[in-house]
Amino acid sequence: MYCKKCGTDMGNSTFCPHCGQPASVPEYDAEVVGGPKNASNNEQANGYSGIKCPHCGSNNCQPMTETKVSGGGYDPGSGCCGYILFGPLGLLCGACNSGTTSTNRTYWICRNCGRRFNG
Repeated sequence: MYCKKCGTDMGNSTFCPHCGQPASVPEYDAEVVGGPKNASNNEQANGYSGIKCPHCGSNNCQPMTETKVSGGGYDPGSGCCGYILFGPLGLLCGACNSGTTSTNRTYWICRNCGRRFNG
């Protein structure tokens, strides 16, 4: 099987090894995605989403989610306080206050020009 987007031989792969295009793209439902119910084969092969890039006007956009993890590690302030209160074993207090937090951010990326934008 050959990729509908770039023409690379995909073999039995589910995704193209060259451009990452899926072997088959299901029909879009206009109520769910915002695209036409019966998008043309060319639009499906190019990842038609119904969202237009504000920079180049292309419909070849896909959603991306970015996760940032912050925090963690050793807190020297808590370690010093622990040392003063509990002696050398109190240095471990610096590791007690080190919680991690994660935040997710979803945005769209244009597969033609590479620009990121909020949908």
